[in-house]
Amino acid sequence: MDAKGQTEELLEDHAGTCSRWGQRAICSVAAQNQWAIWTIDISIAFLRGKTFQDIAEKIGMNVRSTQVALPYDSNTLVKQCEGFENFDEITETLDMVKPGLGTNDAPWAWQMELDDAHGLAV
Repeated sequence: MDAKGQTEELLEDHAGTCSRWGQRAICSVAAQNQWAIWTIDISIAFLRGKTFQDIAEKIGMNVRSTQVALPYDSNTLVKQCEGFENFDEITETLDMVKPGLGTNDAPWAWQMELDDAHGLAV
C-alpha cells in the first residue's frame, strides 16, 4: 500500500520515534542506573489514531486528502465491501480516513489519541 498526497500542507514530521543514537543513549543511561526497560507493540496502532477530520479540527488546519494506491489485483477484495461492488482500480482511488502506515502524521495522530485518552493537551 502506498500513501499519496503527503506533501499537502505538511510542514514538519510529527513522528514520535527515537533515532538509533537516541535508543542507544536511553539504553546506556538505563544500564548505568540499573533501570528496567519495557516495550510494547500495539496491533495496528496507527489505525487507532485520530481521523484527518479530527486532526484538522483540533489544530485548525484544512482536512488533508490522502489516497491509497492498492496492490495489483486487490480490487477483488475491495469489491466484496458494501458500496464498492463496482470499484475500478484503474480509474478510482480510495481516500484514507485516518493516517496509516506510510504517512508522516500517523505517529502524531496516534499520540493525539493517547493524549486525549489520558486527558492531556496537544
